[in-house]
Amino acid sequence: MLTSMLPPDAHQPKYLEFHQALIRLQGVAGETEPNRSVLLGEAEALQQLFHEQILSLSPEDLPPELMASFQSFQTETHKQLRLLAADLNFWQAARQPGTIAQRLSQVRTRLQTLIAYSQTLG
Repeated sequence: MLTSMLPPDAHQPKYLEFHQALIRLQGVAGETEPNRSVLLGEAEALQQLFHEQILSLSPEDLPPELMASFQSFQTETHKQLRLLAADLNFWQAARQPGTIAQRLSQVRTRLQTLIAYSQTLG
């Protein structure tokens, strides 16, 4: 579980909430034909959660041995979230069934990467 490495302060519940939001989004994206508005709404909520809850956390509150991992996690997750937004835009703009399937596959892969990042802290 992702929270085992983090001290049980403000960090742990926020990372758990972020991880659960990733799992929810993965569930929606994993549907055979995801509802566009639901998928985009969940993705927007995930982005907002990350910006409001995760980016506001300070590495100074963590033990020194976790600071580098924490900062790396934030940087890589932020990058992957921006790429996820681009993937979702491409998926939303796609019109051909093959292109739609390819773009959705990219979204799912990106989500797997983000989930793996969140589990790395565990």
